[in-house]
Amino acid sequence: MFRPIRPLMPHTVTAVLDPILGDGGKGATVLFLALLLHAAKVVRIGGPNAGHGAVSPFGNRHVFNQVPAGAFSRYAYLMLEKGMAVDPLRLLNELEDLRRIGHSDVLSRLLLSPDSPMVMAYHVILNRVGEIAKFNHGSTGRGCWEATLDEAEGGMLVKDLLLSPADFQRKLEGILVGKRAKLQWFLENARAGSQGKIAKYYQPSRDDCLFDAAYLTELYQRAADVIGHRILTESDPNPIMAAIMSGENVIVEWSQSVCLDKDLGTVPNNCPYDTTLKALASGTNIPIEALKQVVLACRAYGTRHGPGMFPTEMARNQEGASTLKDYGADRIDNSWDLGFRVGWLDLAMLKFAVENTYAILSAAHQEKDVPILLSISCLDRLDGFKEVKVCTHYEYTEPSHFDALKDAGVSVTKKGDTLIIDQFHPALSSNEMFRGNIEPVYKVMKGWNVGREGLHEMALARTREDLDPHMQDFLSLIEETVGRKNDKLTAQVGIVGLGPENQKRFMV
Repeated sequence: MFRPIRPLMPHTVTAVLDPILGDGGKGATVLFLALLLHAAKVVRIGGPNAGHGAVSPFGNRHVFNQVPAGAFSRYAYLMLEKGMAVDPLRLLNELEDLRRIGHSDVLSRLLLSPDSPMVMAYHVILNRVGEIAKFNHGSTGRGCWEATLDEAEGGMLVKDLLLSPADFQRKLEGILVGKRAKLQWFLENARAGSQGKIAKYYQPSRDDCLFDAAYLTELYQRAADVIGHRILTESDPNPIMAAIMSGENVIVEWSQSVCLDKDLGTVPNNCPYDTTLKALASGTNIPIEALKQVVLACRAYGTRHGPGMFPTEMARNQEGASTLKDYGADRIDNSWDLGFRVGWLDLAMLKFAVENTYAILSAAHQEKDVPILLSISCLDRLDGFKEVKVCTHYEYTEPSHFDALKDAGVSVTKKGDTLIIDQFHPALSSNEMFRGNIEPVYKVMKGWNVGREGLHEMALARTREDLDPHMQDFLSLIEETVGRKNDKLTAQVGIVGLGPENQKRFMV
């Protein structure tokens, strides 16, 4: 039995990350915590490529791209921190979407860091054309990659929206010389056969205006008129640190996931920035020592958008795949990253994320215990499955690579002629010699079939003991596989979700 981790603590900073490959339910988890803890501030870092779904207390569903999912908690102030790439045009659209469903107060509760990189319209064109023409690293096509590269090269920042139109245009004119040249290089050096697809996303007659400084100045002036007064200035006190010093609850909402990190993720199909806890230091002004608890949010099955390593992926025609895939069908603008991929839960990846997170926390807190809570959602989506598979580790199919795996830092052991890998390592994706040689090993568990009424009754009971016994076994397997290292408790299931609504999510 696991000893209980401390329950969620008031008056503290809580981070919510996805541990595996994204789409793990961060939005619903953040909203649940914001309401439960009466959070004063909810902070977003990452980019406008997010799709954080949440259902408001009044039943309104929204897929958050940039606005923090805590927006449905009306007493929470919202912050887009410096580690958040902001697309002002998409932000205007999102604010309007929220207004239409009855949340017109969001802008009055939203603050923007002046130092956030700004995703411009030409970034989206360059991102997509470059991806098709040369890179193929599996970006979301929202311009985040290009905006992140620009940040170190004097690119546009959110505070530039406060410039006069003349100064804004002058800065753009200097930047756009290089952007037009970059676009031309992509077009002239595109890989064979890619021109047809490029034409879908870039047509000179339609899109060359997005490389014109005068046109962009007018376009972004509209955004400045709406959100300019919500941008902090250099002289403004930091509202997040003020909240922390006052003992208020602060929640930090990550984008992407640990296993998509720029260094530790599924290279080459990963993010251009930190997505582990290291992003707290680089993306906010919050010192990691102020972080008192971490929630790793994932579904009861595997998910991923776009290309890249996904060991436990179900075949499209596999029984159950269409049932799970439908859950992501409402993701906004899903044409670029080719849809929602689903598979079985991968505990080898979850274990990697837990240990990475625990190591960062332990180093920052001088080995003191900092709770890692696992939020396991969408148990309802597996209802009716006769069997539920869970990947507990990998087998490696080429025994002669044992020494090379060890040298690369992979945790690998021999079991007869078989190589056993107990957790994910980025070399399994980045090293071409290793890629494609791992096979997930599954524990097959009995499924549950409680129906809508049974799920409703368990959500009302709100205790682990009242869950279906097979659900309890499922959660116990997760804890037993990823929750201990060297006889030390590192993580435990703390939140369970039996549906998208907030009232179907509870502490266990």
